[in-house]
Amino acid sequence: MPIDPYSPCPGGTGKKVKFCCADLVQELDKVQRMLEGEQPLACLDYVRKLDEKYPGRACLQSMRVSLETAVGDPAADSTLAAFLKQHPGNCIALAEKALQIATQGDPLAGIDWLQQAIEACGTEMPARVYDAIGGLALVLLSAGHAVPARAHLQLQLGLSQGRDQRAVSTLLQFEGSPAVPVLLKNTPAFEAAPKGASWERPFQAALEEAHRGNWKKAAAGWSALTTQASNSPALWRNLATLRGFLGDDEGAVDALRKFAALDVPADDAVEAEALAQLLAKHEADGQVDELSLTYNIANAEAVQEKFAADRRLERLPMDTRGWAERNEPPPRAAYSLLDRPALASGKNITRDQIPNQVCQLLLFGKQTDREARLELLLFRPEIPTAQKLLSEVLGEALLGDALGTAPAETIVGHLGQAEHALSWHWRLPDDTPEETRLKLALDERKSLVLERWPKLPLPIFGGRTPEQAAAEPQYRNRLLAAIWLLQLSDADSTSETYNQLRRKLNLPELVDLDIARLDVNRLPLDRICRLNAESLNDQQLQQAFNRAVVANFALALRRLAPEIVKRPSIPAAEYKLSAYRWLVRAAANSTEALRLIDEARKLAEANKQSSAAWDLMELSFRIQLGEATAVMQLIDHIQRQHAREPGVAQALVQLLMQTGLIGPDGRLAMGGPPAAAAAAGAAAPLMVPGAAAEPGKLWTPDAPQPTGEKKSSLWLPE
Repeated sequence: MPIDPYSPCPGGTGKKVKFCCADLVQELDKVQRMLEGEQPLACLDYVRKLDEKYPGRACLQSMRVSLETAVGDPAADSTLAAFLKQHPGNCIALAEKALQIATQGDPLAGIDWLQQAIEACGTEMPARVYDAIGGLALVLLSAGHAVPARAHLQLQLGLSQGRDQRAVSTLLQFEGSPAVPVLLKNTPAFEAAPKGASWERPFQAALEEAHRGNWKKAAAGWSALTTQASNSPALWRNLATLRGFLGDDEGAVDALRKFAALDVPADDAVEAEALAQLLAKHEADGQVDELSLTYNIANAEAVQEKFAADRRLERLPMDTRGWAERNEPPPRAAYSLLDRPALASGKNITRDQIPNQVCQLLLFGKQTDREARLELLLFRPEIPTAQKLLSEVLGEALLGDALGTAPAETIVGHLGQAEHALSWHWRLPDDTPEETRLKLALDERKSLVLERWPKLPLPIFGGRTPEQAAAEPQYRNRLLAAIWLLQLSDADSTSETYNQLRRKLNLPELVDLDIARLDVNRLPLDRICRLNAESLNDQQLQQAFNRAVVANFALALRRLAPEIVKRPSIPAAEYKLSAYRWLVRAAANSTEALRLIDEARKLAEANKQSSAAWDLMELSFRIQLGEATAVMQLIDHIQRQHAREPGVAQALVQLLMQTGLIGPDGRLAMGGPPAAAAAAGAAAPLMVPGAAAEPGKLWTPDAPQPTGEKKSSLWLPE
């Protein structure tokens, strides 16, 4: 876009070029044309010469900083420092500083600088400041600051009136991520002051600033009212929201708990406390160290022979490329240490027979500068069990006094105390039937929720167990909130399991919502799973389903999707096929999944839509089941019927590569992977230190990767 005398100054001065740098119109236009011609290095050289000739011009300094940053020139820092020194209130200089600080490791500090930039913009925001909002959002996302990241993306969408497709795409990815708890995807609208309140005018002034994106200024305005309006739910809810936007988790938690302590509806109070527990991870749950322990051993060959002869040790597949890249000798082997011998068959097993993985082991031989050694990857509470088992397997002759001395210890990660207690690491035999696996997992989860969690001392209850806290009224909301968080993350168990827990702790049960005069679009997102799908009218059902799909809210979809499919009045293309896609993912076994795929395929064809996605989905299941004839027939069918459709050929190749049916040479491997290889409970791959625990766990407030949905090893096309 050419620059003329009436264009806004690219330096963020808020003036037209004519009144800011009229003598540079031609030069600025030339710079703009070079940028549009994608000549960043030549453009940077030209801008530097102009900056030397016309020192102190905001337009040239802003362009120079932007270009140096884009090409990775280390001079960007000093250029920005000079820009800020000469123009300390310049919105572009402040925005560039926000990005600089954020990308150098302090994204929360970047929020403060960006707030200064937004406030300095006045009524018009330069493109560079707008872009900085999105840039900071991405940095915040990568650093794990979900709430302010989402808020900045929403701010971009508001400023662009929903037209910025990059912001839309990023926000949709965030909303659909199963790693983000549902409560963090729900932002209540700012509330207005009660009519006639003595503090209504300053409250509304802060509200206007909040809507403009001046969050820090708005938060200061509302904070100044906390004495005279201390009993206002609107004040504390708004403050909690804004403090979350600003990355002030501690301040947000304080406001949420002040809101929950007021005379507000019970559901609102519990949700506020639940959100506070998510934001105050250090308080809600203690931490369990994930460790790497190193023990020197006398004879690696003899140890390897012992491991091979004991069914409590199971050899794991191992990728040695990481060691090769570091020019380090790789381990001889990797093992999973079980608390009892691996079972030969899983056809008639019970939960108390299933071996649990205690830790994973790396066995290293003697090296030039190091003794032979065992490296254990485990959580701290498992150390005594692991040492006892190794002593039994290896005996004194091989271990000597190795386990009696303090090992070299490295902390490689942390897991929440509750998450550790509610996790299990089974080794199920490969022939365990799908129905048996499902029942065992559901029974184990129910047992952990009803029997283990109530007896777990937790910081959120002052070190008390939930059973002990239930006897003290001050912990009532915290208990209800903690249970609600567990339930929201558990898409497989029924609501009755958690009501049984509530009854056990003498707490009120959670019931379905009354839909009378219910506005589904304004309902807090987490409450959608409390809707009785059958009682909703078509419009309410579609609205609830849309919100659940966007948020990937499995607990709600489990109730809504079957009703979507069942109703003849619901449009097939817009809703039913999407519901089928989720139902296939949540299917209890492959038989049910294949039945649903067939129904969806017929529905798609009846509505004159391609059935390629459903054929690919069926192919994924058939591969995992090891049905070679059906696999070849499906591949042939997809190639003949759908190969010309956009993206289908690429999706087919991707699926075949992921499942190992296409080898490195590009040829089709006729044998294919055995069905057991992908089955749940198969031998786990080598654990990477610091990685999240494997499936078979409940998400808790400090879990590094909350799931909220059933995991599948199958590739399913979107």
